[in-house]
Amino acid sequence: MSRYRCAPKKISLVNEVLVGLEWRGLIGQQPDCRQLLTDSIRRGNAIGVSDGSFCPQARKGSSAAVIKCQTTDQRLQAVNLVPGHPRNQSSHRSERAGILAMVKLLQMLHEEHDLTNGSFTFGLDNEEARLAVMSQDGPKVSKADYDMILDIRKSIDTLPTIFDSKWIEGHQDDANKDYLTMDIWTLLNIEMDILAGEYYQQHEDEACPNVAMANEPLMVWIDKKKLSCFDKQMLYDKEEQAK
Repeated sequence: MSRYRCAPKKISLVNEVLVGLEWRGLIGQQPDCRQLLTDSIRRGNAIGVSDGSFCPQARKGSSAAVIKCQTTDQRLQAVNLVPGHPRNQSSHRSERAGILAMVKLLQMLHEEHDLTNGSFTFGLDNEEARLAVMSQDGPKVSKADYDMILDIRKSIDTLPTIFDSKWIEGHQDDANKDYLTMDIWTLLNIEMDILAGEYYQQHEDEACPNVAMANEPLMVWIDKKKLSCFDKQMLYDKEEQAK
């Protein structure tokens, strides 16, 4: 989770494009980057890391994600403001938005180059968010961020790829500045932490989009505001106010 610190140097944002709805993807340097990255996923040699940033005062968040080949510099990155009404925003939602960004990038790669028989492992420093999307049990409609968790799970189900995940200890650079001793997971986590915080700072005056997720079959709206889950108490309260 980002601490709104500034990066020691600007991260190069190459060829920013829209990926799906409100997902801003950063495409790699070479024209054939996506094909090479697809080949790496088919060989089980690519990983993903994401992180989120959340401002409790503004009730807004951002996320950043990267898919990277472990042996080359081929990569795809994505950054975004976390969709959802301010009352639904949280640090967990920002973390889940990072996972969703990774899945959106994988869907883009699959549509272009076919990920059949590939394998992919992603990591993040929020264990609760990781377990929520990897659980074999279906999410309850009353669970916070039900809309996003369901979208992630259904999106993963559409991909002909084996998924795995791991927890990464966050903020390891607080106590250790020797980056040469860190593995690729830790380094990418630090990078996404910085990128998510920077992106929030650059777009903190923008409203987070409160939109439907791509795989959200049923939505509940109150006062033209979409809920991220089925909040029974909120519906009861609204009914009482209307009497």
